[in-house]
Amino acid sequence: MSPLYRIFFIVLSVLLLIASATSQSALLTNPSTLSQFPTVEQIKAGTKGADDVDSHARFMAALWRINDMIIKDLVTAPNGGVYTAPTQAESVHYRYSNAITRYSIDQIPPAARDPRYRPLEDKYEKDPAFFDSLLTQFFAPKFRTDYYAWVRKPVPVSSATGGSAPVQAAGDPSVAKARAAKVDLHVFGLEIGQPVQFPVCPGGLFEQAKSICVNDHKDLIAGAEILTQVFGLPPAGPTEAGSTETLDVVLDFEHCPDWLSGCGINAIVENGRLVGVSVVTRGRVVEKIVNEELKAKYGPPTGVYSGKITPDVGNAFEVNDPEWILPGLRVEYQVITHIDGQDINVKGGGWVRVLTESAYQRMVAKKPTKRKM
Repeated sequence: MSPLYRIFFIVLSVLLLIASATSQSALLTNPSTLSQFPTVEQIKAGTKGADDVDSHARFMAALWRINDMIIKDLVTAPNGGVYTAPTQAESVHYRYSNAITRYSIDQIPPAARDPRYRPLEDKYEKDPAFFDSLLTQFFAPKFRTDYYAWVRKPVPVSSATGGSAPVQAAGDPSVAKARAAKVDLHVFGLEIGQPVQFPVCPGGLFEQAKSICVNDHKDLIAGAEILTQVFGLPPAGPTEAGSTETLDVVLDFEHCPDWLSGCGINAIVENGRLVGVSVVTRGRVVEKIVNEELKAKYGPPTGVYSGKITPDVGNAFEVNDPEWILPGLRVEYQVITHIDGQDINVKGGGWVRVLTESAYQRMVAKKPTKRKM
């Protein structure tokens, strides 16, 4: 081989390597798109079917197909070449492969032993409409479009629900009602009605997040008793039905107003989608600014619950707790937390809760809200 040809061959090889490194799908190399891959818990909550067997079949098929995106679809180039998955994508892949091993070998649930399970799981796994429903439910629209562009397939006109899933899995009907009325569904950098797609926080609960993230230290979630007694919310993690949970979300500096007591908020999730948030305020000292911001966002309150509170220390004082009943949305503000039969801490915090009307009605049905002071 001549020296000139050898140099040409080396240069060509280097260029091919560079092209290979830079042409790999951004869906696996971009942190913002990687963060959209849902947690195992979100997939389980968002794939409810007609019964336990159907739900487990949908759940396992979803794990397999979303995992295959990482280890097959997005590492296979349009020309047939195969890339090595980036390290960050590998960690996401292990999230799903570990869950598949757990539910297939280590902890097989009764539903997986039912004779109907295997045919159902196989049907969902091979169903393009079911897979497209996963892309629509758990990922941003651009991710879905870019995925189909990468695999050289046309974007489906509409996303099917993939079988006999309940209508509830498609989303809270109150969200469509609120959007039609142009009610603002954005809260603290999140959007009600959208899948919760934030990475796990790298630091502790009280560490200021550089970007919005979900804290997975469920034993550290603050105010678990208040969540149950005051808000009527489900406990952290999936409920018995497996469809509703609260997640401890840590806000970044941009989305954490000064009137919050810390930057941790509770996201209320049903079937993998956000249906509301509850936050703790700094109490009476921020009453004016909280009222101003809520009125600027939602307009004049629909009603105000007024009453007198006798605190644990000092004289009784008047409080006015406003409420907004909007198309598809319910907003409540309690200036200082007060629970019937309990002493009131004069320096204690208050709370704000924003819920879709459907979620609010379900919670009220489980635990009637008391308005006495």
